[in-house]
Parts: sequence; C-alpha cells; structure tokens
Amino acid sequence: MATWFQRYRLVILLGAALLLVWLNLSAPAPGSVVSPTSVVAAVVRPDSASRVSAPVSAEALSTERPALELNDKDPFAPELPKPAPPPVVQKPVPVVAPPPPPPPEPPPLNMVYAGRMTTPDGTTVVYMATGDTTVALTPGLDLPNGYKVLTISERAVEFSYPALGRTTRLDLPPAQKYQTR
Repeated sequence: MATWFQRYRLVILLGAALLLVWLNLSAPAPGSVVSPTSVVAAVVRPDSASRVSAPVSAEALSTERPALELNDKDPFAPELPKPAPPPVVQKPVPVVAPPPPPPPEPPPLNMVYAGRMTTPDGTTVVYMATGDTTVALTPGLDLPNGYKVLTISERAVEFSYPALGRTTRLDLPPAQKYQTR
C-alpha cells in the first residue's frame, strides 16, 4: 500500500516528464536559423496591456556598434594617488574644573531622649541613650563622638562640633508635671 508521500512523489515525477516531452516537441528544428530582419518587436505599455505599439524597424534592431575612438591616455600607466584631504582642525575642548566637594558634615548625633532631672542645687541634668548606654548631659561635657554640650534649657540641648565649628540643637519634650500631696 502506497503512502501519501509516495503518491505525491509519483505525481511530481510524471509532471516533470510531461514538461520535458512538451519542451522537446515545441523547440525549433536544429538546422533552422532566424534572421533579425524577420523579427517584429512589439512593445507593451505598462498603462494598458491591451494596446500594442507599432512594429520596430530592422535598423533599430541591428547589433552594429559605432567604431571605438583612440584615446591619448595609456590604460596601463600607473595612476598617482589623489592628494589626501586637509586635516580637520578640532577646536580644543575647554577644561571645566569639577565642582568643589561639599563641605564636610559632622557625624550624626545618634542620641535619644531618656529623661531629665533637676538636682538639689537647681541644675538640670538630661539623660540621653546612645545605643545601649545612657549618658548624663551637663553643660561643658565632651562626648566620645566629638560633640560638646553647650547649654541645656527647658526646651532643647545645644551641642557644638568644634572640629568643624558647627552647632546642633536637639529639642526636648515638655517636662511632666507631677502632683505632690
């Protein structure tokens, strides 16, 4: 039983054989020569395929060429290379200085308010937490991070960073009012 592929191949081979037989029967006889004067050319215009122009004369179809003219130039002489184009002069790019670096900043304060206390002599001590340690702030105290406590008021603690000459202020929450009985 033949598969569809075998049937398809058989149809293709039969079609090719019929095409070759037809081409051999329609070819002109090997000894016949067609002269260019017997050919009538017709030009089909692209705007309408049904119109045909007038026949072209045999003189227009001739294969004769005009005679070649003599040339004064030797075709085998070496040619000099063309001169190089003038070099392109580029304008120098102005050098722009980079912007100055930003001024140095003091390190972060990293302190959290922990509480306050008024001592018997009337000075206020503020407790601040830094990480897992607590520090009692009094005016004039130098901290390990380079800051110095300037003043302590009811509303804020003022720090200075002497290395850069800057001051920082840390606001405090309002003091709680306690009742005594």
